[in-house]
Amino acid sequence: MIKLTSKLVKAYEYDRKACTLYLLFTNGRLYAYSGIDWEEYVLFLDSESKGAHFNLYIRNKKPFIEVMDSPYQTYRRKVG
Repeated sequence: MIKLTSKLVKAYEYDRKACTLYLLFTNGRLYAYSGIDWEEYVLFLDSESKGAHFNLYIRNKKPFIEVMDSPYQTYRRKVG
């Protein structure tokens, strides 16, 4: 996962094959947002504020699940 300096998002990772964006929030919760194509991911990367971009274009617009067990759990414990 790529660590951020943000009030909302602590780290992120993108699975291009699955079109899924993993976001670790500052509250320690990890979510997987599906239906994020490469172009949308690049827009997220290029955004000045990842949190603002999330709120405008991903939150309440893309399907998501909270990830309880994933390859990122170790990272979550390290960063959290």
